[in-house]
Amino acid sequence: MNKIYFDKVRAIINEFDPCSLICLGAPPDEYDDLTNRVINFHLDKKSKDEIRTMIIDRLENYFGCIEVNSLDLENKAKFLNDLEITINRLYKELEQMHWA
Repeated sequence: MNKIYFDKVRAIINEFDPCSLICLGAPPDEYDDLTNRVINFHLDKKSKDEIRTMIIDRLENYFGCIEVNSLDLENKAKFLNDLEITINRLYKELEQMHWA
């Protein structure tokens, strides 16, 4: 894996910061599990829907920081919108990778 692209994907996920860990001072590698999974899903030619489902599952069941279906309508809509923007940014970055 090309470290430059890993770092770019990491930066996008850290900017998304769905559990607010980075803004609370967590190290930059806090979401590396998610970063690696996103890259592997892309390499396995998974769809955006599959990546979205995986991210939500990891946030709910690994990080335990969010339960999407428990959010009120406004926060759920904001979260899903932020997630969609993040996935689109990730896909754009991943599509540029020569090794993908």
